[in-house]
Amino acid sequence: MSDSAQEQQALQGDELGKLISLHLDSRITEEQFAQLQYTLEVDESARDFYIEFLSTHARLEQSLKNTFSIKNQNHISDRELLNELVA
Repeated sequence: MSDSAQEQQALQGDELGKLISLHLDSRITEEQFAQLQYTLEVDESARDFYIEFLSTHARLEQSLKNTFSIKNQNHISDRELLNELVA
């Protein structure tokens, strides 16, 4: 599949969630970010999922900060959240 053909396909399901998570953790590649952007531009349900994902992530992050009194930390990766919750 050519790069231009691949760019025309919107992400769905687990792949969309994976790229959103990589983006939140600042570990997304330029190619992945371009694919995420394209998907959000063309797919309304992907935009809805993105908003819900970010909202859930923010609530979990805030809950963790409140519960474990994490101070002076502006961003917590999903991996760090999971480690704190299961510790």
